[in-house]
Amino acid sequence: MLLASWMTAAVTGYKQQVYESISESDYNKADSLLDSWRDSAPDDQELYPAGFNRYLNEARQSLLTLEGVEGIREDAFVLSDSLGNQVGALGERVEWNDSLYSKAIEVISAGITEYPSRLDFRLGKAAALKYRSEWPSVIETLDGVVEQALDNRIVWTWENGDTLDVDSARMIVRDALFDNIREIYVSDDEMSPVYVDMLGARIISLFADEYRTLNILGGNKYAQGDKAGAIDYFTRSFEANPADGLSLSNIAYIYYNDKDTVRAVEICNKILEDPRIDGESKEIASGLIETINTPLESLRAYDYFFRFLPFVAESVENKKQSGALTDIHYINSVYLVNNRMKSPFSDAQIKATSMGEGCDAVIVWQFPEPDEIPLCLFVAFVPEGETYRLFTIEKSLGDAWVLGSSRDRNHSNYGNIVRPGDAADFVDALRKSGHLPQRK
Repeated sequence: MLLASWMTAAVTGYKQQVYESISESDYNKADSLLDSWRDSAPDDQELYPAGFNRYLNEARQSLLTLEGVEGIREDAFVLSDSLGNQVGALGERVEWNDSLYSKAIEVISAGITEYPSRLDFRLGKAAALKYRSEWPSVIETLDGVVEQALDNRIVWTWENGDTLDVDSARMIVRDALFDNIREIYVSDDEMSPVYVDMLGARIISLFADEYRTLNILGGNKYAQGDKAGAIDYFTRSFEANPADGLSLSNIAYIYYNDKDTVRAVEICNKILEDPRIDGESKEIASGLIETINTPLESLRAYDYFFRFLPFVAESVENKKQSGALTDIHYINSVYLVNNRMKSPFSDAQIKATSMGEGCDAVIVWQFPEPDEIPLCLFVAFVPEGETYRLFTIEKSLGDAWVLGSSRDRNHSNYGNIVRPGDAADFVDALRKSGHLPQRK
């Protein structure tokens, strides 16, 4: 008995020293201690998370970098000169050692195979994969959690192999699954809608009343243009938790955006009248009713061309597909209405044409023949860095046409040009004036 007690103390000592060495980035010492630990207790479950943390911590290196003025990130420390002008920033950049990272995943995967009931092993692996946004592997790992949890015979264990009580295990699994689907949902991965649907279906198979996940699935469906599917998920979310009015608020906004203000107000009133619903949701409902009852502000054509559209150009990210700038209805109607403004043009009066491919595409909008000076016949969204720059063809005195551009709230004119007949003519004029590269 004395020998067993001594062995337990020795193993505990190794564990503490290994983690201290990892925290001090002394990986040679950590390796030496791990070797001694394995010799003393080769079957100790804690060797797996210790080895996993040892490799993962060395694999992930955080570097402090000096960045230029362009593209300063929100979490960077901004450097300014004596006049207060931003001159750069200190930011964090994370670099990965792929070999060490793979070793960490290999070690914890072996631990999961050896001890399938260790919930912390599975969630730790998912967390490491999440660092690098390896969402399919994250989902595969969590799918293993769901598969095990669907088997009522599973008894989850945690650190040192200690058994978790049923309620604690259920709460940990539920919260971990939701945290992961939320991170996938807000990620900028172009496949995130697919991943959200995949993981969401698995979560709901285990927790049919997981209202937070149902709400995310509703938002995901709406983003994909499936209004009926979105309303179905939001309705199920509210039924699962009638005290949370967020799901009902989302349904109200769907009807509002669909111009069914009667249904939207009905739902908002339901939120306001239900004593179970939280105060924040009631404030949202009151705000939407006020918005609906407030008349739209008619935007002047001049402000539309020389304030609103330049703002759009500088706000839209230049990605491989320029669908945002060809979606006339969203920019001209939905976005303006959401900001309580009304466009001077109907959607049908504007024609959008994409000239070129991918990030090099120039998006040209053509408007009705202007009846005032200096309104526009054409505007072109020209890629410039991560966003766009707006170029205009404006009507001038004596039936003349002027090429102009807007950037950073400043408007410049480049002189008279021949009136373009269509989008292709406008793009050619931009090339001839030096604002686009010449064709090779």
